[in-house]
Amino acid sequence: MLAFVCLPANSQAPESETNLYAKDGLAFEYPVSWILTDKTTAETQHLIISREGSSALIMIVALRALARESRQLDAAHKGFTQPLIENMSEKFGDGSSPRRASCVDVSGKKAYGVRLKGTYEKLPSTGEVYSFMMGLRFVNLVFVRADKDEAQGNIAWKVLREVSGLISQRMLEGRQSWVPKIFPALEY
Repeated sequence: MLAFVCLPANSQAPESETNLYAKDGLAFEYPVSWILTDKTTAETQHLIISREGSSALIMIVALRALARESRQLDAAHKGFTQPLIENMSEKFGDGSSPRRASCVDVSGKKAYGVRLKGTYEKLPSTGEVYSFMMGLRFVNLVFVRADKDEAQGNIAWKVLREVSGLISQRMLEGRQSWVPKIFPALEY
């Protein structure tokens, strides 16, 4: 049996100054002291938020194709989420890094995923990969950091997930009629 553990939001205060990213229906805020790198392709919006001098990295990968059927969600999970998890597991050791089912709030909604612990570049590290639907778009949200940088990374993680909520209201207009009731099961 697989149980999900939902963790409360970190209690640290977010940075008061933020930058706004708003493009192609995706909008979010991130701390002004962090750098946004856009690796967007025709298939995905792929954004990386990092801070100089820190190992903390947040990645947002939103598929451009709309998911209208459960088989599309399953394909997105297998084609995008699982490779992210496997890649992180490989980088954290021999590919057998301990995985724990987890969930976080993203703009008041639950996002389910996994938390991995391991060693990256000789430092104890943590990685998290979450998947959720944003309107009819499938989104992966990734947070990776050396444990020594967790407090610093949590500030940006909180801003991204809670202050702006990662959701553009314009994108959601008229697109709430189909919402999957069962999220694809994580494969371990």
